[in-house]
Amino acid sequence: MKKLILILLSVSLLFITVGCANNNTNQSKQGNNTTSHESAYYEDLNKSDKKQILFKFKEYQDETKDNIADPVFIVSTKITNKSNKTIIFDQSKFIIYVTSQMKITSNKSGTLKIKPNETKTINQMFVDVPEQSLVGDGYIMYLNSTNKLDNVSSLKAPAIHGGENPSETTSDNSENTNQNVSSTDNAQSSSRQITSDEAVNIIKSQAGISSDAHMGVMSYPDGNLTDTASGRQAYWVRVKANDDMWGAKSDFTVYTDGTWKNGQPAEN
Repeated sequence: MKKLILILLSVSLLFITVGCANNNTNQSKQGNNTTSHESAYYEDLNKSDKKQILFKFKEYQDETKDNIADPVFIVSTKITNKSNKTIIFDQSKFIIYVTSQMKITSNKSGTLKIKPNETKTINQMFVDVPEQSLVGDGYIMYLNSTNKLDNVSSLKAPAIHGGENPSETTSDNSENTNQNVSSTDNAQSSSRQITSDEAVNIIKSQAGISSDAHMGVMSYPDGNLTDTASGRQAYWVRVKANDDMWGAKSDFTVYTDGTWKNGQPAEN
C-alpha cells in the first residue's frame, strides 16, 4: 500500500513539474514575440537615420480661392519611415522658407508618430501658399535650417527626396528651368544663349510678375551680361519700384541657358 502511495505521489510531482516547465516556455515565447521599437524625435536623428525618412511633397492649385491677382496653392506631403525607430514630428513645425521675412508655417498641429516601415499622408499641410513662394530657391524645412527636406522648385517633380540638404544631392535643383520656350528653342538651347529681352520675358512668365510691371535688365559698359558669385554669366533682371526710377522692388538672376534664381547676380 505504501509503495502504491509513493508511486502516485511521484507521478503527481512529475505532472506538476512538466506543467510548470511548459508554462514557463509559453511565457518565454510570448515575451520574445513582443517587439518594442525605440522612439525618437526627427530633429534628434543623426544624418544617417534622417536619410531613412523619405518625404514627398506635392502642390495643388486651390481654385476655390480668388486667383485673379496671384494663384494660391495647397501643399500635401507623404512621409515614409524606413528606419527601425518610431519617428515623432510636431506637425506645426513644418515650414516653407522663402526668405527670412517670408515663411509659411504648417496648417497642422499635434504630434505625428510614424512606425518603422509605415507611410503616412498629411493632406493640406500648407494652405493659401502664394505662387511666388513656390518658385526660386526657397525650401521646405522642419523646425530649422538644419532639417532641410526639399526645394520648393521640385514640388512638381515625382521624385522622392530623403531628409537631407537638397543642395547636397542635386546641385541644379534650386534653379528654375525655362519651360515656356518653343520646341525649336528647346532644340537650340544647348547651342545658343538667350537675349536680354528673353530673360525679361522668362521672369514675367515664370515668377508670377504682373504683365504691367516696370522691369528691365541692368546694363554694364561691356553689355547686359554680368558675372555671378559662382562665376557664371547672367542677366540681372530688376522689377522697378516705379517707372521713373531704377529702385528695386525685386531682383532676379537669369542665366544664359534660361534658368533663373531670386536675387542679384552677386548673390548667386
